[in-house]
Amino acid sequence: MSPLTVLLKNRLRLIRNWHRVLRRQSRFKTGFILIFAVGLLASLQFLFARGFRMLDGLGQAGVMILPRLFAMFFLAMALMLIVSGAITAYTTLFRSSELLFLKVHPVPSGAMTLYKAVESAGLASWAFIFIILPFTLAYARYQALSLWLTFWTLVMAVPFLLLCAGIGTLITLAITRLTARSKFRKYMLGSLAAALLIAGWFWWRPQRVDDESLFMLAQLVPGFRLAANPSLPPAWMAEGILSFSKGEWMRGIMFWNVLAWYAVITGLLIEWPGGRWFQVAWQRAITPATGRHARGPRASGQVWRRLLVGFSPAVRAMIVKDIRTFLRDPAQWSQCLIFFGLLGLYFANLRTLNYHFLPEAWRSTIAFLNMFSLATVMCSLSSRFIFPQLSLEGQAFWLLGLAPVSRGRILLAKVAVALSANLIVSISLMMISSRMLNVSPQIHLIAIGVGAMTASAFTGLSVGLGALFMDLRQSNPAAIVSGFGGTLNLVLSLAFMLCAILPFVVIERFQTVIRAELGWNHPLTAAWIWLVLLTVIAVAVPLRLGYRALQVREY
Repeated sequence: MSPLTVLLKNRLRLIRNWHRVLRRQSRFKTGFILIFAVGLLASLQFLFARGFRMLDGLGQAGVMILPRLFAMFFLAMALMLIVSGAITAYTTLFRSSELLFLKVHPVPSGAMTLYKAVESAGLASWAFIFIILPFTLAYARYQALSLWLTFWTLVMAVPFLLLCAGIGTLITLAITRLTARSKFRKYMLGSLAAALLIAGWFWWRPQRVDDESLFMLAQLVPGFRLAANPSLPPAWMAEGILSFSKGEWMRGIMFWNVLAWYAVITGLLIEWPGGRWFQVAWQRAITPATGRHARGPRASGQVWRRLLVGFSPAVRAMIVKDIRTFLRDPAQWSQCLIFFGLLGLYFANLRTLNYHFLPEAWRSTIAFLNMFSLATVMCSLSSRFIFPQLSLEGQAFWLLGLAPVSRGRILLAKVAVALSANLIVSISLMMISSRMLNVSPQIHLIAIGVGAMTASAFTGLSVGLGALFMDLRQSNPAAIVSGFGGTLNLVLSLAFMLCAILPFVVIERFQTVIRAELGWNHPLTAAWIWLVLLTVIAVAVPLRLGYRALQVREY
């Protein structure tokens, strides 16, 4: 039996034992996750169904878009899977504690790399499944197709997932291997990336379209030509699903075989360089810089001293330590960069979609939806990265306990780093959104105020509850976040988001009715007072409880 088969069987055995792990979890956490998952699936299906109905109002354009909608959808999913696979692959390949165990056993590097690629594909696939299930259900109901369409979608999704996640793994492996500390190799790597981008542009550049209607549609719908390209996996995925749903079995099997063989070829490409590149890439990922490359922290230390003038040396040292720890872990900053970068890219291109020409009511609605989207991403990332910060100090926390620094200043250092990052991101993105939409000064002020308050509240909840439910025995951030404290922090953050934004939405929507029928002339003033009081409670109470927990804690 090959080592890869043994590793995959062991992983399947662990998956089968998950029900035992679930029994140990609190009922509150399990119930909340189930309710949230069902609500998410129902909401996505509702939104997709409304989108299909909206296509009816587009006339002939909607009729032309609908047959190619699957290809466009799976193009977006492929890009998401490649990026997610690349990020997950870095964690599983170079940051997993299991690697040290596997490296002392007779497991070839190629088999180990391929095993980790399959693991990263599984970790990156859950969001994909959660999105395609409501999409296919809504599409089947809209087109009056059989619900077997969902089953065939899952069948086609297996090789598609492995292919896209494998491409992401190859990208991570190549970048980690080729990124050296010499300037020559960095320049060579940059030149290679530029050459690949130019080659990709020439390959995917718009081709001549004879059909005038398709040409006009390609000008209106971004990515239309790329999604309809028959030489790319999204088109194979869409054609295979539709073929199975229409009873064209041989055509569907053909597209499934094409995806499966390309997934196998990608696996061979991962296994072949894995045996040659993995060892060097792993050593470069875990080995700190030495010699002249280690001088960077000294220069950056002087910069931080100038920027953090108002803090004492002890607090400044802890703040610098947290910032450097975050920047040295690509698994953390890459996720933040991708999520906030995508939001920033969307906000910056609102005028490209001509949203600023919409009526004032629609622009206000889009502005509030942007507030919800930004608050949701900040809530998720705060729970993932800020909440476990104190717990990740680990058993070395006794050093801070013996240091001549009060525990209140330790909490202050965590709050300062998290609050600064959240405020900069939220206010900047809200200003871009309001500017691109050209909303009224009142909506602009609401967007900035809500962004600042939600950033403050998420910081206070995450840091305070992180100190209250600190677990120094756990070194896995995912395990820390999945505990009772992490679940409670996520629930309270989502509740704050709804309670903070919904009053402004209701008042802005029915402001005329409130003033005319209820005789209330200052509804926005009341909403601002409510937001400030709610934020003060969300910041002060968790931080106070966390401070008391730190004061009485023994190390």
